[in-house]
Amino acid sequence: MTALWPQGLPQYVLREGFAETPHWPLHAFQPEDGPPQHMPMTTVDLRSLQCGMVMRNHHLELFEDFLFHDLGKASLPFIGPHPRTRASWQLMFMNSPTPFRIVARTGIEWTVTFTLMALGSAD
Repeated sequence: MTALWPQGLPQYVLREGFAETPHWPLHAFQPEDGPPQHMPMTTVDLRSLQCGMVMRNHHLELFEDFLFHDLGKASLPFIGPHPRTRASWQLMFMNSPTPFRIVARTGIEWTVTFTLMALGSAD
């Protein structure tokens, strides 16, 4: 069963630092006649999503537990809201072996940054 983004974690990413990049790989070939042809290599709508969230200590515990236990050290996909559209998408943490970064923000808050690969709509 695919895991769901925990309700106890923040549900929105920071606008500052958010970036979305589509990955639509094409396969090019030269036919006998005419110009080169290009075809998509997949029908999946792949996108990389650079995200940041503000978390407190209790969020960090839940976040790390989710990544390490529910997602097998961030190696499994999960269902969560797309940061921009809010639609349910299948997502996966990227940049293994360091799938996230924690930076001090204020006395009790941390900024957690990570990159997700959006693997397409979960609907």
